[in-house]
Amino acid sequence: AQKLFESGADVYAPLIPGFGSSPAEFIKTNYTSWYSYIRSEYLKRRAVYRYVFVVGSSMGGTLTLNLAEEMSGSAYKPDGVVTAAASVFINKISQGILKNPGLYIIRTAGWFTPQIGAGICRGEISREGDDGSSRWIGYTGIYPRQLYSLLMGMRRVRNKLQDITVPIQLFHSRCDQTVPFKNLFYIAGRAASPDVRMRIVDSGDKPHDHHCLLMYDSVRLSLTEEIICFIEDIKRKTET
Repeated sequence: AQKLFESGADVYAPLIPGFGSSPAEFIKTNYTSWYSYIRSEYLKRRAVYRYVFVVGSSMGGTLTLNLAEEMSGSAYKPDGVVTAAASVFINKISQGILKNPGLYIIRTAGWFTPQIGAGICRGEISREGDDGSSRWIGYTGIYPRQLYSLLMGMRRVRNKLQDITVPIQLFHSRCDQTVPFKNLFYIAGRAASPDVRMRIVDSGDKPHDHHCLLMYDSVRLSLTEEIICFIEDIKRKTET
């Protein structure tokens, strides 16, 4: 955010409902409420700024794709969107991917418990070579109902990728241990935008899951600079 601000952009980083509070608050939310909030906050900015770009990482990337699908072709369309390790599937047998078989029973699990091992990670003490991964702060444990809701949200986004007609920049690491790398090509191959840019990120052999790309010291600066170049290129093309 700071680097983008230094490039001349106003930056807004919304805190999605249920996040940054407690597991007790988180379990009151779902994908629909997350997207509804993002949509509302986006429209407020779209009404004020000449140019609006949306950047989303991981689940935020899924929400960004959702927004691009809905707004493309309308007066409220973003000027461009960027995703880092966005997911539209975790398991997909047709793609030869069975990342987590347990997800097939997650809905049933939600009938019996709202959470398993819920907790909060407040960031760890930095370790040599951790590449900044110790900065991660969030919820630990499993939240079956929220996870099932996210999976249903992914499916809806996956089925409407052809509605995306705005410029899109996609980042993904081949070594991602959380979201299957094939999401990169799946999204790029189905978006209808005439301007789809892909970057396979080399996140090295660091001791992390290679998923939170915009957090890692080894690639954060280069990816941010590429995002800035993407924004400036789209603006330049629009003005000419």
